[in-house]
Amino acid sequence: MNVYRRSAWWESAAFGVILFLFLAYLSDYDGDEGDDINLVMPMLTLAEVHSGWIWAYKYDWQPLSYIFGAGLYTVFGTPAAIFVSSAAAMALATTVIYHLLRTTAGVNPLLALALILTVPEIVFTGLYYNSSSAPIAAIAWAGFLVLRSTAGPSVLAAGVLIGLAALLRVDFLMVSPLLAAIACANGAKLLQVTKMAVAAILVLAAGIVAGILDPIGAWDVYVFSTEQAESKAEHHGWDDFLKHRVIAVIFSPAGWALLFLGSACWAFTADQQQRRRGLIIAIGALPMALPLFNLLSVKYMMPALILWPLPAALFLKGIEKAVGHPKLVRASFIAGTSLFLFVSADPMKARPFVRLAIGDSILVGSHDGPRSHGAYLNRWLEVSKIEGYRPSGYQDGATELATRIEGAQTTTLGFIGHPSHFREGSFAWRALYIRLAYAGYRPEVPGRGHLILQTPGGPVHLFADEAAASAANLALGDCLVRLFTGWRLELLNDQCVQ
Repeated sequence: MNVYRRSAWWESAAFGVILFLFLAYLSDYDGDEGDDINLVMPMLTLAEVHSGWIWAYKYDWQPLSYIFGAGLYTVFGTPAAIFVSSAAAMALATTVIYHLLRTTAGVNPLLALALILTVPEIVFTGLYYNSSSAPIAAIAWAGFLVLRSTAGPSVLAAGVLIGLAALLRVDFLMVSPLLAAIACANGAKLLQVTKMAVAAILVLAAGIVAGILDPIGAWDVYVFSTEQAESKAEHHGWDDFLKHRVIAVIFSPAGWALLFLGSACWAFTADQQQRRRGLIIAIGALPMALPLFNLLSVKYMMPALILWPLPAALFLKGIEKAVGHPKLVRASFIAGTSLFLFVSADPMKARPFVRLAIGDSILVGSHDGPRSHGAYLNRWLEVSKIEGYRPSGYQDGATELATRIEGAQTTTLGFIGHPSHFREGSFAWRALYIRLAYAGYRPEVPGRGHLILQTPGGPVHLFADEAAASAANLALGDCLVRLFTGWRLELLNDQCVQ
């Protein structure tokens, strides 16, 4: 292990700040992906979630994520703090990977960046709110600790980070065998690995005792999600071909070349001890292959992929040794990685199998939005500008309604939406709450599908549907707003708002 110089940390910190600014500038702050709306809105109303008035998307699967998001909203007072937290977490995770590439792998800054970019999802995950970004950062730093030292404090801290990652998202437990294998390959004894495991278990136990984690609830979510994924794979076009296409966008073309050609060259040129360490790590990584069998989003591979640039650096050195021209190999790799920032290619199309398009991307659908075979920069730039995908229409309707509400001069406002659109629990209803939070409101939630806003003109009541309005048992005022198809609002009384 190289000596960690203060200058190296300053360089890595500068890299992280630049990356954060890039991600934060391009991030989606409205929730056009869909699941982010389902996550963020309950974070704004966590008390109502616990009271049962608000449904939270897979709460038991990611309980600490909800608590953390609610804390951010309490401190900063705006949903933007939650949305941008993914950018901060991925910048933090990538900073430590960059630092390891520069100090441990000994690569130059440009090559380090190229190795990171072989996983385009590292950037994608930082561009929209998701519950994977924070545990990814925890796992990256845990990996740093076990690579830096196998002494007691390092492995204990790594275990704590593993436990926190699992409280943020339970499925991040799958990465624990990989981190244990990395520790063993780095010289850790059984006692040290045991200490890491015990530390992780104690954190989880503390979470259970504190009422943060419900193991039974988490298991129920897992069973439900598995059944749901299988159903979607069967009935909604997620056939084997499409799943293979999602797998195909895990790496850039340069990344796939490193995985197959690079690993073969490394295995051929490495000594016996290096092969033994590589085998240990490969065995530890096997649980991370489970999502591949029903991969609906590259994001599910991110616990392992965040560490990928480190073995990728070794594989590249294997190619250098096999070819015998290190500078040429590195220059070719950097050029190839850079090329696919702007050029797209889809090897899974019909003949001739490879098609190039300058400045555009060939899209692959996933549960977390469109991805592409190349032209990654173009896709990153478009994340916050996606139109016509999922709830973008809902957002338009919610934004228009929120704008109208700001001028309300009535004591009650009935909002009756289309049953299949603005119902309680829908994207539109949740997007509305987020838009209201951006406007500075903290609506009361007295019941399901019912919000109360305190305005200078008096309390404004919002209802998701007629059932919610009837359940409130309130006499509506003169104002009734109905949302029709096409997301246009019609004022049934022109005295509703000014």
